[in-house]
Amino acid sequence: MSVNAPAASCDSDRGPSWRTTSPRRIPHRSTPTSPHPIPSPANPDTKTLTPKQRTIPAARKISRRRIKWSVAVLLVLFLLPVAAWALDTSMSADLVVRNAELGGQSVGGMNAARLAPMVAATAQRLAGSRIEITTPGGTLATTAAEVGLVVDQKTTVTNAIDLGSQPSWWKRPFEWLRSFVAPREVPVLASLDDAKLTAVVAQRDPTKRVEPVEPTIADDGDGAIHAVKGINGHGLDPATVRHLVIEAAARGATPLRATVADAVLRPRFGLADAEKLARQADALMSTSISVEAGDTAATVTPAMLRRWALAVPGDVGLVLDLDDSKVIDDLEKLLPDVGTPPLDASFKVVDGSPIIIPGVAGATCCAPVAPERILQALTAGDRSKPSVDLPLRVAEPERTVDDARAMGIVEQVGSFTTNHPANQPRVANIHRIADLVQGTIIEPGKRLS
Repeated sequence: MSVNAPAASCDSDRGPSWRTTSPRRIPHRSTPTSPHPIPSPANPDTKTLTPKQRTIPAARKISRRRIKWSVAVLLVLFLLPVAAWALDTSMSADLVVRNAELGGQSVGGMNAARLAPMVAATAQRLAGSRIEITTPGGTLATTAAEVGLVVDQKTTVTNAIDLGSQPSWWKRPFEWLRSFVAPREVPVLASLDDAKLTAVVAQRDPTKRVEPVEPTIADDGDGAIHAVKGINGHGLDPATVRHLVIEAAARGATPLRATVADAVLRPRFGLADAEKLARQADALMSTSISVEAGDTAATVTPAMLRRWALAVPGDVGLVLDLDDSKVIDDLEKLLPDVGTPPLDASFKVVDGSPIIIPGVAGATCCAPVAPERILQALTAGDRSKPSVDLPLRVAEPERTVDDARAMGIVEQVGSFTTNHPANQPRVANIHRIADLVQGTIIEPGKRLS
């Protein structure tokens, strides 16, 4: 049997001694987990953390706490005014907002009944006010009555009561806060008569106004109707003047003043509108139409119809029309013998003294409604009617009774008699010429031939 003897060691100083040895137990150390790596020769890229860096988590906690407090303070600062605004608004729901003015007069806190008389007084003052439009070329002066200025009193009162609810909901508290340092204006709602304003601007424009020319249509003689481009003008734009006058009226102060520069005035319609109308007119005027005046009939050719065509501005576009003067002139040439000619005032010698014979009106082609009737026949789309009936117009004498009286013919200055045997041919001729020249007036500087 073998026995393992313990190892022995000898200490030379102390003498020999025996010490048994056993395997050494090394305590196990667990490596603590840390978000920050510990440098080692095997991991040379790791960095050693400083004490300041190791305190970052605590600093972050403090920073987050400060952010929360800051947000809370901001919320309080926002919610307190909002709460105050909500309370104030609920207590004055049917009243004008605080610190509001109408035409320079305080109306804050008024109800509709108290506000209505003030709006009526403002409306009356504006209705009698002057209007002054300053331009580089001078001042256009007019009155509210001339341009038809009217104040909508009922809507003005309603808008004043609703003034606090007019901005976006998120702006209302800020507008309420601003009212403590600056008044809020209650706008006066006014309107103008566009036709009256346009006429006043056109007549009194101090900027050497040139009206724009609208596009039209015309026949170039090539058998087709063509569009004619419009022409720009310059001067005061009635729409701009209207906007400025209404803005001035909204402030409620008188007189109403504004400053504006002249501008390019463009036609209301473009060349494309005229081209569209030209195609329509070409189709309508491609065939002739029959007309009848009195007991005489005639035919109006497509060439004559195209010569009459023109365009006029309508409410929503260019409208086909006829040139009245060209229509009447051409119809008079087309129907020259229609009706009866007028007779001028003349004279007749009775018992040696001249007396005035009044003139007699005649009838001729054609009445002023003739162009309208022809246009109706063109645009009706039904050419089944045999002809267009054209009424005659009254033809007044060229010399009236007053004209004859102004000639100063008051006495007979001479006469003569020639005797011939009866029943001779010359006697018949003498009677005929006497009847023709009876009452004929030879004016100064004229001759009878």
